[in-house]
Amino acid sequence: MDWDEEDLNDLAIRWYFLYIDVSIIPGIADDMMMSEWVEDEVTLKKILKLGGFTFIVPLSIFVDNDNSFDIWLDADGDIQGSELYCNETYG
Repeated sequence: MDWDEEDLNDLAIRWYFLYIDVSIIPGIADDMMMSEWVEDEVTLKKILKLGGFTFIVPLSIFVDNDNSFDIWLDADGDIQGSELYCNETYG
């Protein structure tokens, strides 16, 4: 499958929030949630590796106009992610 920017962004968002659920709240993830997270992670790792995304040059993911995060592969080939950046606009 060819991944356009929007599809990749959606995949990364889903992976990011599933990762939070799976790792921060032990026991809340059911088998289906774990399976979906693992599938997303495998796909995302391939994309990050092909794109050469590292800590120095991460992939920026936009949740909406004001919130984003970065993801990359570490030296061990594991996905790492930043905290959620919130760029609030005041008006």
